[in-house]
Amino acid sequence: MTTESNGFFQIIRQNAGLKVLAFLLAIVSWYVVREETRFEQTIHGIVVNVTPPDGWIIQSQSLAHADVVFRGSRGDIRELTGDDVEIAIDMRKWKAVTANIVHLATKYVRAPAGVRALRVEPSAMTVNLEKIPNARLPPSN
Repeated sequence: MTTESNGFFQIIRQNAGLKVLAFLLAIVSWYVVREETRFEQTIHGIVVNVTPPDGWIIQSQSLAHADVVFRGSRGDIRELTGDDVEIAIDMRKWKAVTANIVHLATKYVRAPAGVRALRVEPSAMTVNLEKIPNARLPPSN
């Protein structure tokens, strides 16, 4: 063995008891933090906002509110209300068709930092669009 590898093992063996204790405390702390941030709660009646593609209007949508299950720390979840959250679906880049089935994925949920949306219930909705007719106005004099 070289002197460099002897030095490495010597450093590892110094204060071995404290190093083991620090490692065990790190594991316990990780479990405590993990459990504290795994609190789940459902927020009911969150507003669903749909932005139609350009040149289209929303004729009807199958729901105006949905429920979202969130995960986060107890403190963050406790302070969360329906006013802090929205489901925002921007259809401007979608290929417009008259009837669209929209899957309510968590990527559409806008919520404060510290909480994470796990699922939206119901998981889908229907949005019916109508093309805005091109109205021709007479020229003004």
